[in-house]
Amino acid sequence: MFLLTPVFLLITVVLLISCKGMFEDEYVCESNDFGYGTFQACCNSTDCYYEYNGKKYWCDGTDCDEAAEDLVDDMMNKTSCENLTEEKVSFLIESIKALN
Repeated sequence: MFLLTPVFLLITVVLLISCKGMFEDEYVCESNDFGYGTFQACCNSTDCYYEYNGKKYWCDGTDCDEAAEDLVDDMMNKTSCENLTEEKVSFLIESIKALN
């Protein structure tokens, strides 16, 4: 009986470690670059975020308008995008939102 306790404890630890990933909802990320800087679009089953230059722009995964607009604003401030038309900016925002 004394030997069964460590064996049972070892089996329990192994099972908990192997099942850890089953209970976590990990983010799946994709790197993108539309010519204005590389960013990541990351989502799990409940929400998403864009990450650019160390900053995250969160959204709920269904309505990411504000997050995409904030990302584009930040990208434009950090690169020389002053010659972008409003149409190109709108296209960039829509392209980023489509990644979710």
